Amino acid sequence: MISRLKMKKTLIFIVFISLFAIVNAKKVNDMTQRPSNVPSNAKWDKNIKIWSTGSHTAGDIIIWNENGRLRFKLKTIQKDKVRIEYLYYPNGKIERIGCVRNIKDRFDDINGAPAGWQAFGKWKEYYLSGVLKREYCYTPVFTVLRYWSPFLCGSEILYDETGKEIKRISHKYKCEYGCDEIENIH
Repeated sequence: MISRLKMKKTLIFIVFISLFAIVNAKKVNDMTQRPSNVPSNAKWDKNIKIWSTGSHTAGDIIIWNENGRLRFKLKTIQKDKVRIEYLYYPNGKIERIGCVRNIKDRFDDINGAPAGWQAFGKWKEYYLSGVLKREYCYTPVFTVLRYWSPFLCGSEILYDETGKEIKRISHKYKCEYGCDEIENIH
């Protein structure tokens, strides 16, 4: 016969193992299986269900959804100065591409803080089909509220779903950093 002490120990052991299994099962459920195209150094964020590599301080960031579809990429062109942002549709096609510039040499009047990263230069948006939808440019402007903000500048061009130009809009601001093609940014 099994002694009462042995039965208690066995019961405690079974309860402990059961709790351990439940806790670990929850951890496994919170983490999706890494898709084959997502690199091994990518980290899983269970709260927003994305895989990501890189950091803002390093400059380059890549984000995939839980199924491994590319959703966002930030690529440094000039360290601490210029980056290109890429946003992707769930089908993997490009949705938007544009530049951001660190205008840390500019300060606002309210607290003297650096202006930081601002959209500038050429931006392009695409239809889900991959056809160009819109081209436009940004320039940083010091606002009446005494801080820097990106404003549309130069010409904005809108296209229909076949790629035919349908409208051209002229904005009042001059493009301070130019409006070069994204591929020509250095």
